[in-house]
Amino acid sequence: MKKHFLSALAFSAVLLSSCGGTSKIEKPDACMQGGEITASSTIAVAETESGKVGGYVENGIYIYKGVPYAKAERFMPPVAADKWEGIRSSRAYGPTCPQGKRMGWYSDEQAFAFNWDDGYPDENCLRVNIWTPGMNDGKARPVMVWLHGGGYAA
Repeated sequence: MKKHFLSALAFSAVLLSSCGGTSKIEKPDACMQGGEITASSTIAVAETESGKVGGYVENGIYIYKGVPYAKAERFMPPVAADKWEGIRSSRAYGPTCPQGKRMGWYSDEQAFAFNWDDGYPDENCLRVNIWTPGMNDGKARPVMVWLHGGGYAA
């Protein structure tokens, strides 16, 4: 535990020193987002097979979080997600898969240093988060997919 705390502390020190180590920043730079966030019922609305989702735009990037891509009963194969009417808000992360608490969940310093946002666990966790620089422009873009592994160990 002490080793992890010291690693987090060292990481925090490097991060703060690279950002000037000050709490007052006069102008936006690499250490501060400083960009505009836009969200409304007409901006960043996309159509999915299940219905419309409303995301937001941050620094020119369209962001959709917690979009259901399927559903499944415990230990059963997934099926298509339920359809919905109207625009489903997709501006916050959806639930995470249930798992045992890790040591970092008990350490505010580690959670802060590594910017953990583990959300909340729930069986209904088949969600996807999407970031894209453009919508409806016909451009092909690379796709990165990350699947949580862990091997029931981490």
